[in-house]
Amino acid sequence: LEESNSISQFLYRWGYFEAKVTPKIIPINDQFYNATFNITLGKAYQVDSFTFENLPIQLSKSAKEASLPSDLGLKLNSPLNPKSLEKAHKQLLSLLKDDGFGFATISTPKVEVHLQTKSCSVSWMVSPGPLLYFGEIEFEGNSTLDKEFLSSFVAWTRDERFSFKKTQTTTKNLENLGLFEAIQITYPNSLEENESSLPVSIVLFQERPRTLAAGIN
Repeated sequence: LEESNSISQFLYRWGYFEAKVTPKIIPINDQFYNATFNITLGKAYQVDSFTFENLPIQLSKSAKEASLPSDLGLKLNSPLNPKSLEKAHKQLLSLLKDDGFGFATISTPKVEVHLQTKSCSVSWMVSPGPLLYFGEIEFEGNSTLDKEFLSSFVAWTRDERFSFKKTQTTTKNLENLGLFEAIQITYPNSLEENESSLPVSIVLFQERPRTLAAGIN
């Protein structure tokens, strides 16, 4: 039964690699049947190592410390927990994108099972891409506001390490002015080889002035 395989796969994700799922089928008629499943969990395998392969050596000191498995919420010698793996994946990717590696990607976790020790190890492959720096800013859209004034709400300075979080902060800063219908910050998703300066476009659509009409009877 497909259901048996689905249950087994679910249990494997939680470290129950010895789980056995035995279906029992009772026909009702030619079209329908009742299915019950007898599940023997067995031992939940403990994780003996977490590894992030190919982390960039240019990570800042604070980012290196924050990328330790323990700081990502991963606990050694504990049962495999897919929710913790997903959270660590997102946290590390966010950390990379806020430390200059805006093009970074991380693979899905690879789980290696050790039957002798009834344990497992988890690893991810990191593809950091180039170390990026904020480049030239271009304001686009229909805003009539002075560009120097708008630049004062930008959360980064040119030539500092790229940070996705700072693009979000800039969006909020501009939203708080209450002048724009829409704000969009865009940048290329790739650069030429050996390039590291990332140009940024800030597209602003200013609200049209509201007019009031009054009639007298």
